[in-house]
Amino acid sequence: MTTFTRTNTETFTRTSANYLVSKVAADLRQMQRLHGAPSDAMIADYVEELITLLAGGYVDSVEYGFKRGNNWVVALRYLVNSDGSISATDDRPGRVPLGDVRGTGFGSFLVTSSKWSILSSVERERIERALPFVRTPGSEPGGTWNYGGRAYSKDGVSLRRGAIGQ
Repeated sequence: MTTFTRTNTETFTRTSANYLVSKVAADLRQMQRLHGAPSDAMIADYVEELITLLAGGYVDSVEYGFKRGNNWVVALRYLVNSDGSISATDDRPGRVPLGDVRGTGFGSFLVTSSKWSILSSVERERIERALPFVRTPGSEPGGTWNYGGRAYSKDGVSLRRGAIGQ
């Protein structure tokens, strides 16, 4: 009797994170073209933050969009999956939602992972100092997410994209 063993090892690196975040950046640029925000500078800052945190495994989800009060009007959410279970899907970015964003403000909300929680306060502070901006604690804006859209994946990590808007 012959036994075969197959090993599939994927290593998620900062380069892998850069690939995934380039798709998020393309979505944000399309949002900018359609709705006037975020600015180029904000996109650059969001990109740098997400690459750093994603490469370390410190993100559970991140949302970007326009909110009125405490509710998203037009927004994108990226759910991070690092177990490789849906890594077969790697869609093209685009088709961001439309909607009436008059009287709204653009913002972002990030949920850190359990891996972030187990870091020492010194380690968290070191990482936060390297980020382009400081996030403040807050409540997650409300809204009903539609996950019929896209997913981006690289080296065993995927971002499942949800959207609010039309």
